[in-house]
Order: sequence, then structure tokens, then C-alpha cells
Amino acid sequence: MPSCSEKSIICLLYYLSLKLISNPIALDNNIVQKEFEYLKERLKIEELESKEIRNLLEEISINIKYENWKHSLISMKKIFKKISPLNIHELFRLIKKVNNTAHTIKNKDIIFFLGGTGSGKSTTIHFLAGSKMIENKVTGLNHLSLVEINNPDLKHITTSPFARSETRYITSVKVNFDDVGGFTSESIILCDSPGFEDTSGPEVDIANGLGIVNGIKGCKSVKPVVIISYKSIGDRLQGLKDLMYVLSALIPGIQDQIEAFSYIFTKFPEKERDTIHALINDINENLKEEEKSDRSFTILLKDILKKTRKCARVLDPINDKPGKILDELAKSPAIHHPEEVFQFSITKKSKAILREQITKHQLNIRSATERSDYDFVKYRLDQLKHLNDLFSQDYIEQIYNDCLRYISRHLFEEYEKGILAMKRYLMNQTSLNAEDIRQYQACMYHAKLAKEVRENHLGMEVVDSTAFIENLNQQLNMILKDLREKDIADMSIKVSLDKLKIVSNTFLDIDSKKYDDICQFFIEKLDSLVDLFKISVSSNKFDQSAIHITKLYRAITVLQDHLDQKEIKVKYMQLKEYFLNYLNDSVGKLNPIFTQMKYIYEARRDVENLLKILFRREEKVNYDNLRKSLLNLKRVEWIEKYRTGIYSDVINKAEEQIIQHVKQLKDAVMEIKIDLENHDQIEHVYKLISQINAIKCMEKLVPDVIRDIDEINSWFKGVTNNIFVIIKDTFNIEKWKEHKYQSLDFNKLEKGLNYLDACKKIYLLFMSNCICVVNDLEEFIRYFSNYVQQEMKSYFKSIIYYQNENKKEIFEKAQILSSRLQELSEIKTKYSRVFSCFSNKKIIEQWQNDLCHYLIELSDEMEKITITKQINILNNKLIIVKALSTLDRFLKGEKFIDIYNKYQNIFFIEVNDAHKQIIDAIRNTDYERVAFEIVTLHSSNEIGEYFYQKAKRMINNGLNDLMEETKTQTIMLGNNIEIKGIKSIVENLKRIYRAQKSVSEHLNEPAELDKCVIDVKNFLEEQIIRFLEGVKALININDFCKVDEKLDLITVVCHLLGKYCTEKVLNSIKEVKHSQYIVLSKDLVEKYSNMDIRDYYLNPPTDIFAKFAQVNHTNPLYNEALIRIKNIIVTKLREELKQAILEEPPNLENNHIRRFESAVKCLPETMRIALEVELKHCKDDINQLIQDNNNKLNIIFRSEDLESTKTMLENYQNLKGMQSVVNNRQKRLNLYKLSIMKIR
Repeated sequence: MPSCSEKSIICLLYYLSLKLISNPIALDNNIVQKEFEYLKERLKIEELESKEIRNLLEEISINIKYENWKHSLISMKKIFKKISPLNIHELFRLIKKVNNTAHTIKNKDIIFFLGGTGSGKSTTIHFLAGSKMIENKVTGLNHLSLVEINNPDLKHITTSPFARSETRYITSVKVNFDDVGGFTSESIILCDSPGFEDTSGPEVDIANGLGIVNGIKGCKSVKPVVIISYKSIGDRLQGLKDLMYVLSALIPGIQDQIEAFSYIFTKFPEKERDTIHALINDINENLKEEEKSDRSFTILLKDILKKTRKCARVLDPINDKPGKILDELAKSPAIHHPEEVFQFSITKKSKAILREQITKHQLNIRSATERSDYDFVKYRLDQLKHLNDLFSQDYIEQIYNDCLRYISRHLFEEYEKGILAMKRYLMNQTSLNAEDIRQYQACMYHAKLAKEVRENHLGMEVVDSTAFIENLNQQLNMILKDLREKDIADMSIKVSLDKLKIVSNTFLDIDSKKYDDICQFFIEKLDSLVDLFKISVSSNKFDQSAIHITKLYRAITVLQDHLDQKEIKVKYMQLKEYFLNYLNDSVGKLNPIFTQMKYIYEARRDVENLLKILFRREEKVNYDNLRKSLLNLKRVEWIEKYRTGIYSDVINKAEEQIIQHVKQLKDAVMEIKIDLENHDQIEHVYKLISQINAIKCMEKLVPDVIRDIDEINSWFKGVTNNIFVIIKDTFNIEKWKEHKYQSLDFNKLEKGLNYLDACKKIYLLFMSNCICVVNDLEEFIRYFSNYVQQEMKSYFKSIIYYQNENKKEIFEKAQILSSRLQELSEIKTKYSRVFSCFSNKKIIEQWQNDLCHYLIELSDEMEKITITKQINILNNKLIIVKALSTLDRFLKGEKFIDIYNKYQNIFFIEVNDAHKQIIDAIRNTDYERVAFEIVTLHSSNEIGEYFYQKAKRMINNGLNDLMEETKTQTIMLGNNIEIKGIKSIVENLKRIYRAQKSVSEHLNEPAELDKCVIDVKNFLEEQIIRFLEGVKALININDFCKVDEKLDLITVVCHLLGKYCTEKVLNSIKEVKHSQYIVLSKDLVEKYSNMDIRDYYLNPPTDIFAKFAQVNHTNPLYNEALIRIKNIIVTKLREELKQAILEEPPNLENNHIRRFESAVKCLPETMRIALEVELKHCKDDINQLIQDNNNKLNIIFRSEDLESTKTMLENYQNLKGMQSVVNNRQKRLNLYKLSIMKIR
């Protein structure tokens, strides 16, 4: 861990903990104090000092001073929590532990225990793994203490009586069924988990959220076991609800996996164990509405009710047998393919803390990047990357990538800043100092510090420290190229070589040969210069010789710190000696040649006298006389052969003095500034230039003077022409248009005109474009004056025709108009030459008259508007008057502000009345009138805006109340849909619609109206569909009367709802009616068609006929179904009578008669009476058949025809119910046979 506040806090926590132990290790207080001071410094550096942290630091400082180590430790932990809400090191440690567990349970069948903190999960696992326990008290609390632990895997699972989690990460325990008295073969793995919303902190929750992803998802199968303590039932299953919220996130489709859940109840008093089902059922029946709406919770609750109906699994760790419970759990269903079921999930609190810590990491990284603390940056980035790799959450990846982009951008910007600064230092002709080098080295060093960050996180495309060296090499190559092109005597060479030397010596990675090569180049250049000097002397080109030796002399200074100075000086002395030797050889060849001197002296005297006058400025020089005297002297040029200097001295002196005179005049002229600021110097300069031009007559005698004369003339023309160009370019109509008519510098414009006026008088400038520039400039001013006039007219027109559009724009235009008038006034007073070029010299007076006339007209118009009470128009005019009041300073007499003050009070009264009208309309929910009236306020000035905002708040509040009322009414409907309630809701919805149509633009959140309508429609839809589900149930139980009532009710409701009735509701009504049709036309008919008549006792037709009787006239379907069912029943009963008649032998007590008599009792009276008549007829027919059969038998027996009797008996013998008759007749037949035999 790099040096940082976090490391310092960890050290201090360790030191303070050492101070608190009973046998403290010898620890000097100065170490603690020193580390504490370092922490304060680090907090400042890392910009982590908040007000709360400063207060805590002060507390710690006092506590350390008085050796109050306990309070110091508490405060230090608070600071640690502030700067690091999530203990990353603890989190990574726990994740490592969780991953170890994940490895042990991979591809295994496990039982996963879930429950809140303190529910008894760890105790349950100890019990199931075979640990022995006894009950005792710990600090006054009942606790089951472990006395015998047989399974070594249980060493990491601890228990306690306190309401805190003893389990910090998922722990697995392998249990063999044989070891605990189970009968299932092999073994099972039990997994203990920390309590959700764990008291041990977010680190445990997050680590285990990840553990579930990495561990549970890798299992072969999972059997979830929910541990429910007595306390969680006591608080109305609040703990179970909290657990359910976590489970629903952990297992999104929990309803599909609910069969795999088992439940163990812990810590229940013995007398309460038999009441668990009743307790949970009581909670289920008394759920609040919001609890009922929690689908996941109700699913779990119903599953608990279902699985505790026979017997709840209550754990008694002291007396129960673990093997039995384990066998039961082993047989329970499991979640297979848990990788498709479980997903990463942590509590909201932990998620918020993780986000907060990630954000703090981002801030830490940014702060550390700014101060180039790249060790700390890498440390935080490593943690961020590890977190991203672990959790694969989008927001972590986004922050990680944001940090990388920020660091990359910072490094690039520092690189750009560094190389630009170095480029500036190297390329400018200033010396390179140590601070310049230090700054560049700092940038390089920062890039080098970021090497590991670059390699591990940023990627190789990010700027590296070598880029600085590459850039330096490029800059040096440019310097070297520039040096090779410069003259050896150029002083800038020294500056460049000094920089090159410093850079080469400072940056060891730079190629040192660059400096050596350039030094060698200059040595070669010196040798070349020596050769050139000797050649020029030999050729008598002494001017070149002077240049060469001067360069060599200057090179001594230029190259003194880079080449061998002694060697350069030796070369210089050798050249001097060479030159002197050459001169000595030439002197001997000269011969004295002048012998006649008198004439020459006189000529010399005339020239010298004229030259004296030349330098006395008070006298005018006659250049013609000077020219004649010099021509006379020129004719005796031959004397120079004999007397050196007699001729040449005078001529040369004259030439030199004339040239000097011209140069002095030229210098004097050129020193005078003749820019726009000094237009008054132009005439004076021109006089001096005229004097210089008079010397042109000396051109043949002193040809060199022409160059200076031409130069001064060119200079004068050039300077003035440049000014002309500047004027023309600055005040160009097309350019001014391109620059969108920006403000003009009238001072400069005035000076430009004066400058041009002065130049017009000078003959020398006649050939220049002075006159054209003057004309262009005057044309520009005329164009400007016309533009201003048109602009002012346009703005004034926009102001007076303003129609409640952009209020800010009208005031801006009025301000521009005021500025223009002020500008025109200043031009007229300060810049008269500019104003003289204006097209309209009366522009200011005209505008004053126009404003005065409009003021009178506007005053009359506003008086009429006041009488007609046109508030919007009055407000519009008030805005115009207010805007034009900025022009009051240009008016005499009545001002615009006077009119404004007069009508402002009137406007206030009118606006107040409009506000009252709006309030009344809002109270009556007359939103059309609100919309009409509020426009007046909204388009008004600040006063109207105040009332508008007030009305707007009332509208918003009123509509919020209306929406809340509508939602409440909808909720209060419940399952009892009443017409009155629906009418009220529909009326409110219509009010909302009218508000939406009329005043939506004045609402803070107009979308809330749509949302409210949608919510109400959806809730109504749910209520109606739930209502229709009840109707379906009534159809299924054949309660047709209530069905018709409810369908009639729902039809009226749909009619009332109109467009607020959803398509889903209409479809549901169709479905219900279709269901009703199916039941009536098919189900009921088939029911009675398939029903045996003996079942009429249990399902009396009288019931269904009674229900039909209630609704027979309401729907043809009922009558049709009734007739079909009646026909079916009558047909069945008649069939019974028919079968009764066909019964052989005929019998009044046969089964068909009994079935008929039983069934007919369950029929309505009219049907029963009619069918009983048919029964009587049937019985009469059977009696007749019985009588006929008896008569027939008697005849046969009386006939004593044995064969006929035998045949008859054989026929009857096979008939059901005739056996007794046959037997009786058989006896009589046998007796009859016996009598005959005796007779024989």
C-alpha cells in the first residue's frame, strides 16, 4: 500500500489498539503523535478534510494528549468510515474465503440455510452436523452452548446469544448421514450464510452476494432451508419479509422454485410449537393491503401455510435427532441448475455503500492524478479493476473507464504543456534557465511515475516518458538545422549553443553527438573563413577582408564556451600578422606625385567654407555653388599622384560631410513619428524632406547620396501609404458588413481624416492614392450615417409595434437606440470632421422631434386603452413606454417615464382583478376560464408575473389535490364498485382532462396529469377485472341473478367511464359473457345430460330451476337453457317409466320405479305433479301386466299340461326376479308329478 491517509489510519488504529491491551508493548507516544501529524498532512493533500473530519481530528488530538486511547480509537474508526465507507481489504479477504468455500461445494448437492441475523442458522447447522449442546445463560441471555463438536468442518461456525451475526461468510460443512443417525446413504453439504441485512457490515453482505454467484451457482443442486425464529413471528414476520425481499432479488423467479423451499422454526417455547400454523394463518388473514400486494411475500407465506398444515418442523437442538431431520431434508425437492436460478444480489444499503466507495475511489484517483501521485493512483485503480472483474457491474466499469480517460487526458495535457513550453524556451532568443529545465524534467518524471499505471491499466498508446526525449530530439534537430544556416558571427548562435549544451548535459538520453557534431561544424566554418580572408587580401579586396576578420573576431565571443578559445585567438593573430606583412610590401611601391598645391588649397578652402555653412542650420546652403567648387577641384585630380591627400582629402571629406548631412537629416526625419497620432508632424517632416531633395544636384559628385535621398522619399511615401492602407482597410464598407457592423473607433476615424487632409497638401504624395482614400473614407462615413439612421428607424419601429414577444429584445433595442443617439451627440461635439461627412447633419434634432411626437401619441392611445380595460394591450404599451424611457435624456419637457408611472398603478389594479377571477375559476375547477384569464397575467410585467406565479402555484396545488383525491377514490372503491363512486372518479378525470387541455403549459410537471390518468385507468382496470373474476365465480356456481346484477352494473360503469374504460376491461367483459354463454348453452346442459337421476338428491334440479326462475325474463339464454334441461330431465324420467314397464316379470317395486320416485321429489312442483300422473299410469299398466301373467299361469296350471308348464317355467327361469315364482311353481309341479305316479 502506498503512502496515503488510509495507510496512516490503519497504522494509527494498530498503535491505538496496542495502547489499549492489558500488557501493552512498549510504544513511544511520540510515534503515535508523529503518525497522527502525518495523517493530518495526508488528509489535506488528498483533499479529504471535511468539517466533520476536522472536528474528529481535534477530538483525537486532545485524547492523544491526555492518553485517552479508547476514545481516540473510536474517533479514528469514525474517520476511517468517513473516508472509506467500505473496507476494501476486508471485502477482498472475505471474497477469498467465500471463493474457497465455492471451490469445496462445486458440483455438489448442498442444503443452503437462509435467515435473518440471530435466527439460529449456525446453531441449526451445528445440531444437524452432530454437535451436542446444553442450555445456559450468557450475560443474562438464554443460550445453547456447544459442549461437543464432532465435525472438524464446524470450527469456523460459531454461535452466540446476541443479536449480531457470528457468521461472516458462506461456510460449508460436510455431514455423513451415518454419523448423525440418518438412514440416507452417502453425505450432504450444509452451507451456513450470514444473516441478510447483516450486522457485521456491508463487506459481509457484498462478499456473500458474490459468494452466491460464484459458489451456489456452481453447485449441482441446492435445497434452500429458511430458518424462522420465534421473534420473527412475534414481529409479524417482519424478518421474513426482509428475507423475502432479498430472496426475490437472489432468485427472480421464486414462484417457480417454491416447492424446493423447506422451513425450520427455531427458538419456539414448547407451549407455542403446536400453534405455529395457526399463528401464521392469523397473520395471513390479517395482512394489510400493501402486504397483500407483495406477491413474493404472499407466495412464500402460502407455501409456509401449506407445509405447516400437518406439522411444522420445530427444532429442539437438545432433544431432537439430527438424522431424522436430515433424512427429511434429503428427500425434499431441490433446485437443479442453480446457475440459471440464482443471480448476484446485495441489499439496497450495501449497494449504496458500494456505489459511495466507488465514487470516493474516483475522486481519490482524480485528486492523486492532479498531484502526480501515481503510486496511489495505481493502488486505487488496481482495487477498482479488481472490483469490476469480481462484480461485472456496469456502473463500476463506467467509473473505472472514466478514471482511465481522466488520467490519459491529464498525462496528454501535461505532455502538451511541457513540450510547448520547452519549444518556446528553445526557439525564443532567450537563455534557457534551470527553472525551465526543472519544469520539463518534472513533466518527464510524472510520465515516468505513471509507467506502471500505463502498463497495467491505460495501455501503450498513452504518452510515455520517452515521448519527451523524442520531442527534445526533434526540437534539437530543428535548432541544429537553424545553426547550420546562420552566419558564424551571429550572436544568436551563442544562445542556441548554450541551450544545446545545457540540454545535452542535463538529459543523458539525448544523443550527445548532436552537440559535438555542431561544434565540429563551426570549427570547419572558422577554417573556411581564414581561407577566405587570405584570398580577399591577396586580391586587394580589403572591404571583404575587413568583413572576414571582423567575423572571426566576433566568433571569439560567440563560440568561447563551446570551442577552444585559444585556438580561435591564435588564428585571429595570424590573420592580423598576414595582413600587416602584405601592407608593408605595398608601401614601398608608392611615389610622391603632387608638386602644385596652391590652386588645390584655394579650391579646398572654398569647399571647406561651404561645408561649414552646411552644418550651420541657421543659414540656407547654396548647393549649386558647392557643386561648382567641387567640380573645379575635381579637374586637378591628377595631382593626387604627386601629393597624396591634397585632393582626395577634400573630395572625400566633402563627400563624407554631404553624405553625413543627408544621413543626419534622414535620421532626424525618420525619428519623427508620422502615424495617425501625429498627423500635425506631416508638414514639418515634408519641409525637411524638401531640403534633402535639394541635394539631388550633387548626384554626379556624390552618387552615394542619391540612395539616402531615394530612401527617405520612399520611406515617407511608404509610411504614408501604409497609413492610407490601414485607414482604407480599417474603414472598409464591405469588411464592416462582414464584421456585422461592429462599433467604430471615432477617435481613430477623426485622426484618419485629419491625417488625409494634411497629406492632400503635399505635392510628393499626389501620385499616391491619398485622394482616393479620402473619398473612400468620406463615403464610408456617409454609409455609416445612413446605416445608423436606418438601424435606428428599424429599432424604433420594432419597439413601437411590440406585441408581447421577446421582452428582453425590445429593451435591448431601446438601449441600442439610446446608445446610437448618445454616440451621434458625441460625434457631433468631439469629432466634428467625422460629423461633417454625415449625409444628414440634422439627424439628432429630427430624432428628438420624432420621440416627442410619439410620446404625445402614445399617451393618448394608453388613455383610450385604460377606458376599454384591455389589460394585455395596456401591459404591452407599458413595456414600450418603459423601454423608451431610456431615451428620456434626449427629450425636453414630459418624459416617457412619467407616462409609465401614471399607467402602472392602473395596470396593477386591473391585474389584481384578473388574479381574483383566476382564483375563483380555480376553486370552481373552471379551467377554461383559468386559461383565458391567466394569459393576461403571464404576458404582463413583473407585477403580473408575481400574480401569475401565485396563480400557477394554486393551479398546481389544486390539480395535485384533485389527482390525489381521484387516486384515493379509486383505491377506496375496493371490490365494491358503486355508480356514485365511479361518477365521482369520472367527473374528476374529466376535470383533469380539461386542465390538461387548457392549462398544461402552466404546470410544473404536465406529464403528471397523464401519469395520474394512466394510474387511475390501470387501477380501475385492476378493480373491474377483479370484480369480473368474482362474476365468473358466480357464473360457475350458477348464481345467475347476481351475475345479471353485476353485469348490468359493470355495463353502466363502462358507459360512465367512456374513453377511460380500457380495451382489456372490454375484452374481460366479453370473456365473462362468453363464459356465461358456455355455462348456459353447454356446461349446464351437459351436466344434466350426463347426470344420473339418482344424483338428483345431491344436486336437486329445483335449485337450478329456482335460479332460472329469478332471471327467466332477463335473457333468452336462460329460457333456452331451462327448456333444454327440463326436456333432458323429463326424457330421462320417462325413459325410467318405460324401462319399468318393460321389466320382466312386471313388478311395482322394481328399481326403475324407485329411481323415478326418488328423482321426481327433486323437481319443481309443476313438473313433479305432471310426472307423478305419468307414474300412476305406469303403475296401472304394470298392475295390468301382473294380472295378465297370473291369469296365464293359472290357466296353464289348471290345464295340467306338464309340457306347457315345463316350457313356461324354463322361460321364466332366466328372467331376473322370477326365480321365486319358478321355485314355487316347480314345487307344485313336482307334487303334481308325484300324484300321477301314485295313480299309475
